[in-house]
Amino acid sequence: MKFTVTMRRASRALWDMAMWIVAMPLALLIRYDFQQPPPGFTRNAILIGIAMAFTQLLVGLAFRLYLGRFRFASFDEVFGVVTSAVLVGFIYSAVALVLNLEYVSRATPAIATGLVTGPVTRLIATRLVTGLVTGCSGIGRCRARGW
Repeated sequence: MKFTVTMRRASRALWDMAMWIVAMPLALLIRYDFQQPPPGFTRNAILIGIAMAFTQLLVGLAFRLYLGRFRFASFDEVFGVVTSAVLVGFIYSAVALVLNLEYVSRATPAIATGLVTGPVTRLIATRLVTGLVTGCSGIGRCRARGW
């Protein structure tokens, strides 16, 4: 089965959404030092992760990340993904701080943002150093050379 442009763009959006759904419960475990969180927190972390996933989809569509604005795996696309993820994390961290909701740890959205953006920023740093050393000017061109 050949992937069409629409299927590739949808898969990128689904991947970004899945990152939030996985990151929120994991952030909750990190927040409570891998111990059992208080009752009700796990269910709410999953629900907030799903809400963050759909917010990521909306922000990504607003930034045109999933509409072909950037070339795949370019520095511009990675910057856009990190910017949208930080914006989503900021929105939910601010909501958690302002509303002081019961059954929601205020630090969990911030930890989840770090989990979502951390590997991407590591990728940027690695590719940037590789590009400076080898003379590659972008990730796509480095891939053509075998990097």
